[in-house]
Amino acid sequence: MLQPAPRHNGFSLVEILIVSSGVTLGLTAAAPRFSVALHDARVRAAGRHFIALHSLAKATAATYRRTTELHIDAAGGRVWIEVDTSRTGGVRDTVRGVQRVARGAVDMKSDRTLVCFDPIGTAVTFGSCEDGALRVMFASGSRTETVTTSVLGKVLRLR
Repeated sequence: MLQPAPRHNGFSLVEILIVSSGVTLGLTAAAPRFSVALHDARVRAAGRHFIALHSLAKATAATYRRTTELHIDAAGGRVWIEVDTSRTGGVRDTVRGVQRVARGAVDMKSDRTLVCFDPIGTAVTFGSCEDGALRVMFASGSRTETVTTSVLGKVLRLR
């Protein structure tokens, strides 16, 4: 009587090599697209983070009913908010700490370094405070995102 040929469970070395080389080729082809998508996501995130901090500065001015300062350090990619948080006045505090907006390969440029908001959240110009119409650019690779605000401090667009 004939006995059936023994079955071997698993894959042969040749089959594993063929599949792994196919996966490698696929990943190699997708890597440049992944890199571009990563740059896009980082730049978009930096722009949105800046807008959130800009809005927080306006809200902080209204909350404490005091002039709030939005500091922009484009070279360092940092933004922070300062306001007098005491009841009697004279004690400046940084709200939510210094935020690193531009991280990794994202570069930040701004035409302003200090924007101030009055107690109703409108941009004001006095002392060392600059005009509320600002333009902040974030760039990484070929991707650029620009945040533009009006003279009164309203975010006009993010593109």
